[in-house]
Amino acid sequence: MDSNEIYTFLESKFSIRKKSNVEFRVLVEDASTSNRIETMNTVRQLLKKEGVEHKLEKSSIGYLLVNNTRIFVKPAALQGHGSTGIRNELELVNKINKTIKNHGISNVVFFTSNTEFNINYCIEAKRSGADTFGRKKADVDISVANGMIFKISLKKDNSDYWESADSYYGKKANRLLKKAVKKGIVKLEPKPNFFKNGKPVYQIDPNVFIESTMEEKQAVIFGSDIKPDSGAVIKKTLIPESFKYDAGHLKINCSNIIRRVEDVLGTNNDVIFGITNSKDRNSKTLGFQGIRVRAFTKDRITLKMIEIK
Repeated sequence: MDSNEIYTFLESKFSIRKKSNVEFRVLVEDASTSNRIETMNTVRQLLKKEGVEHKLEKSSIGYLLVNNTRIFVKPAALQGHGSTGIRNELELVNKINKTIKNHGISNVVFFTSNTEFNINYCIEAKRSGADTFGRKKADVDISVANGMIFKISLKKDNSDYWESADSYYGKKANRLLKKAVKKGIVKLEPKPNFFKNGKPVYQIDPNVFIESTMEEKQAVIFGSDIKPDSGAVIKKTLIPESFKYDAGHLKINCSNIIRRVEDVLGTNNDVIFGITNSKDRNSKTLGFQGIRVRAFTKDRITLKMIEIK
C-alpha cells in the first residue's frame, strides 16, 4: 500500500487525522498508555502484510512505520477532535445532507442573536477534519451548486482550546521564556532526580501566558484554509433543537460566528499562548522536556498565571 491507500484503509476502521502526507494519527478516546499500546498493536496486525515496523522513538509508545508512512496513536482530546467534537461534526454533516435529500438543494443559515452567515444552494456536506496538513483548520466542507466549497471549523460551547502550538509557536516561546527566567520573573529548573530518555524533565513556576499578535490570531483561528468569504469558525454544541428547516433554509442556531480576527478582539474567544508543565511533553522546538505551549481562549487565563512579553 502507498500512503493514500493506508490512509483510506485506516479511515474505514478508526478516527484518523492526517498530520502530513506520510504521517497519520489514529485517535483514541481512552488516552491511557495501555489502550494506546493495544490500539497500536491492532493497527500493526491489520498492516502485518505490508511489512510494518515498530519504532521506539518520537513518542512515549513509539510509532509504526510502513514503507515511508509513520502511524502514531494519540489521544483524541489533545488533537482537537475529542469524541464530542466528532459528534458535533457528524450532527452538522448529517443534518445538512438529510435536508438536501428530503428537500433538494437548500440554503444553510448559521445565525446568532446579532449576525448571520449564509451558504446558498448547498448540495453536499462532508467531514474534512482528518486533513490538517499545511495548518488546515476546517472540520466540515459544504459544497454548493456552482462548485465552490465553504470551509467550517466547529468548536463546542465549552471549548477553551485553539491548538497545540509547540511547532507553530515553540521558537518564540523559548525566547520569551528564557528572557523571563533571566529577569527572575519565572523559574525554569530541572526536576530533581527526574529523567526521561536520559534527559532532564523541566518544571516551570508559575505557568505563563503571552498575548497574541493579529498575525498569530489569524493563523491559530483560521489556519490556511478558512477565508472570510468562504468559511467561518462556528461555536456551538449542536443538538437536534439547534436546527430548523423553513422554506428552503436550514437555520442553525449558534453561540458565536467568527469570520475575521476582529470578531474575537475584546472577547473571551481571543487567542493567548499558555506555557505550562506537561511531564510527558518533549518539544524540540520549545526545547525543554516537560514543558509545552498551547493556544487557548482568553478565558482560560487563571489568577495563578502571569504574563510575559
